[in-house]
Amino acid sequence: MRLVQKLTLAFLAGSFAVLGVNGVLRVRREIRFFESAAVRDHRAIGGTLAVAVAATWRTEGEARARALIDEAQRRQGRVQLRLGPLPTLDAAGAATLAQEGALTRVEQGAKDDLRVTYFPVLGAPGRPVLAISEPLAEERAYIRRNVVDTLLLSGALAGISGLLAMLLGTWLIGWPVQRLVEKARRVGAGDFGGPLAIMRDDELGTLGGEMNAMCDRLSDAQRALAEAAEARVRALEQLRHADRLGTVGTLASGIAHELGTPLNVVAARAEMIARREVEGGEAVQSAQVIEQSAARMTTILRQLLDFARRRPAETQPCDLVGLARETCGLLSTLAEKKGVALELTDGNASVVAEVDVGPMQQALTNLVVNSIQAVNPGGNIRIELGRVTRAIDGTATHCAFLRVRDDGEGIEPERISRVFEPFFTTKPVGEGTGLGLAVAYGIVRDHGGVIDVESAPGRGSTFTIVIPERAPEPGTVTRQPMESSFA
Repeated sequence: MRLVQKLTLAFLAGSFAVLGVNGVLRVRREIRFFESAAVRDHRAIGGTLAVAVAATWRTEGEARARALIDEAQRRQGRVQLRLGPLPTLDAAGAATLAQEGALTRVEQGAKDDLRVTYFPVLGAPGRPVLAISEPLAEERAYIRRNVVDTLLLSGALAGISGLLAMLLGTWLIGWPVQRLVEKARRVGAGDFGGPLAIMRDDELGTLGGEMNAMCDRLSDAQRALAEAAEARVRALEQLRHADRLGTVGTLASGIAHELGTPLNVVAARAEMIARREVEGGEAVQSAQVIEQSAARMTTILRQLLDFARRRPAETQPCDLVGLARETCGLLSTLAEKKGVALELTDGNASVVAEVDVGPMQQALTNLVVNSIQAVNPGGNIRIELGRVTRAIDGTATHCAFLRVRDDGEGIEPERISRVFEPFFTTKPVGEGTGLGLAVAYGIVRDHGGVIDVESAPGRGSTFTIVIPERAPEPGTVTRQPMESSFA
């Protein structure tokens, strides 16, 4: 409503200005008219009376002339007539009296100012003049009443105009603008429903119609964006699951050898028991060996299945050291098959952070598998964990880190900026799809963290996952494009 108030005040100011100017002009016009009418009456009375007094003076004497003036005074009432000598006049007054035969001026009276008109009585001895005087009190009272009436009338007109301006402004501008503001606030809050109804054939009605059309377009765009985001999330989950299954296939080739040994032991011991080659205590011992081997195989298969199956997204406090130790156990066979030493340096410390355990293990597994494939036989891979204060999105944050170091061949500088691109790989055909690092990058971004990479040809590579110790609030982490910002 502030716009309506401003318009009303502007209208009132304009009305006061117009009415004030009109009142001033009107009062001035009344004053001039009153003065001219008074002067005109003076000269009509005085001119006639001066001629009669002059003629009477010449024919009947001074006494009769003064009696004539007294008789005229009794008839005039508030106008004072007197016959006397000519007062002292300045040059301009004397010239006016000589040219016009009369002179009107304002003089100071005993109680009030007087308007006095002088008429020469021609032919009388001593050149007397007839003076007609009238008090200005009544005229000035009339002028004051006129001014007060004008002010009251102007104030009343301005007040009525202001009230009409307020009512019309509220109806024509205030209410439509208020509805537009409320609609804009709903749009800002993400509510595009509830069409704005302004049935007006003017600019505000056009604006309301355009806002409704804009909300319809935004609603369509929001639905399309939500569908696209949902499809993208599904694609990312499928991509991660596919990458996990690919890693499982890589692990299976190494685990098959590790399962072969306990299977042979189980088969041999069972055959010995079946042929009764062992009895009594030896049979019990063989059964215990079979049980231990079966438990070993069950543990290996459970780890493989837990890694491969889908899990609902859920963050929870997790000891990253235990997660890294479990990952090393899962990948130890693959590392031994390649002839690579896999070492976990945690200092027996506990590094706890809120993570989604399954995806975070997948990200760490992808980095370790990538290093195993990059390191030559006899090489070393070291996993380090710890805490660090790191600026993430411009804010200093308490973070946990997982670092994977290898002494492989390293990465050329021109390729470092592309290592997190999907399907980009430096490995020979058949040894990699180029999805492992891209998937790991997306998982870490979902946790509100970053991945740093340091590498040089012939000096190995170091990948560091840095994640906040506390999980981001729901809805604050958005899935970012899988592109690298590292140089």
